[in-house]
Amino acid sequence: MFVARYILKHIRRLAAKAMLAVLLAALTLVAIGHLGMISHSYDDLFDKTEVKANIIGGFELNHLPPISDSGYVSETYYEGSASININAIPTTLIVTNNITRYTAGYAEVTYADGYDESCMDQVGEVLIIGSDVAIAAGVSLGGTVRIIRMGLFERQRDMFISRHRRENPDDGAADDELLALYFDEIMENINMQTHIFTVAGIAESSSGAYRGMVYAPGSYRAQNLLSPLEVVEFTVADNNTADEFRSFAEGRISSRVTFVLDTGRLENIRNSRRLIDMLYPMAVAAALLIGGFLCCLMTLKSSKEAAIMRVLGTTKFKTRFILTAEHSVLSIAGLIIGAGVMAAYTQQGIGVITGRVVLYGALYIAVIIFCGIISSYLATRRSALELLQVKE
Repeated sequence: MFVARYILKHIRRLAAKAMLAVLLAALTLVAIGHLGMISHSYDDLFDKTEVKANIIGGFELNHLPPISDSGYVSETYYEGSASININAIPTTLIVTNNITRYTAGYAEVTYADGYDESCMDQVGEVLIIGSDVAIAAGVSLGGTVRIIRMGLFERQRDMFISRHRRENPDDGAADDELLALYFDEIMENINMQTHIFTVAGIAESSSGAYRGMVYAPGSYRAQNLLSPLEVVEFTVADNNTADEFRSFAEGRISSRVTFVLDTGRLENIRNSRRLIDMLYPMAVAAALLIGGFLCCLMTLKSSKEAAIMRVLGTTKFKTRFILTAEHSVLSIAGLIIGAGVMAAYTQQGIGVITGRVVLYGALYIAVIIFCGIISSYLATRRSALELLQVKE
């Protein structure tokens, strides 16, 4: 009780010095906590920054899986187009894994039973057909359609006629006669290259822009109909492995195409984060030194109070304990106030940096106790009469 009463009386008597100790502890904790928040913000920004990789110059659809399934990628987007005949109706096939992105959300799709938007994410022999094409081709939801590449019949016809004329240079038969001669073989070849797809959905749009196309996810049959993809985009799953992903992808694509992975923004964030991480321990050390210096200064300034306690019969040990405890109490009060200020002005509170705040608080108290012990020893090592002659 004596120790507590003395500390309270001394704090009231030297309120300015006490407030300085409290304020210093609070300010240093707020400063260190704020620096920790900045560091956490850069960590969060680094993780949330979306990094895209693009392949320019065309890329075969069947070359995507090794990269998409590598674990380096969280999302893959691709699109390509081909001119086709669907049930003998000429139209454009769009091969993509995200019809919503391709149509910018303007196409409304009605799905057949057992299908939904996920059918575009999966490799399968399904397609979504524009409403105008569906009417022209005479198909409905859940039905099947026959698709061949545009001009396939003409290419087959020209191939058979050219081959016949090379092998029979003296035959003067007209093209129509040769077509009739090889018609069954031509149709057999065409049937071998005909692809059967299930209509999983019908796309409608108020503008009419997307009603005249057919959409299919990537598949073996779609690959046979398609030229190289026009757009290939990967989203990096973990920004910390962006450089590893670059090396992995570049080793698996042809030199005829260009792999672009822009990590410039990521590098800027990483450099800022490194600077903050380098400054943080320096700031902590500086704050602890200032707190320890003030503790020593105030304790040494209390030499006369220490002498009075000695004259009144207080032992050296108890005197040193009182001086050290006083600064410890003031520092703890300041740290509590600083933590309250941090929680009040930060939206997230100090929860995200609790570990750093607790560690700094523990270090600050440890330094105060250490400096209090040393300085109180220095302040009481002389005799009581000598201490009474010390001028503050």
